Amino acid sequence: MTIRVPSEKFNDAMKEIQSYGTVISANINSANISKDYQDIFEIEEVRLLDYLNQAGNLTDLLQIESELNRVRTEIDDKKTLIKNWDKKINYVTDLFHL
Repeated sequence: MTIRVPSEKFNDAMKEIQSYGTVISANINSANISKDYQDIFEIEEVRLLDYLNQAGNLTDLLQIESELNRVRTEIDDKKTLIKNWDKKINYVTDLFHL
């Protein structure tokens, strides 16, 4: 059985579940995802904006804008991922074998 509970209710949930019978095994895991919050794409965006201001011809301008659009899409994707992580951080997932 796998359950997800708000992290502040973790201990209460563990006690409640253990009261239903004998727990054969319980796996409790955590992951530190803080390093994934660092986003190199924002640094790349700043560099591309600088290159855009220095573009000498239309071909360079179009290439830089294309790359800038790609990077901005990556930034939006990462921000969405981080928002989803923030929501999941508030929950704990437990796997029980009864």
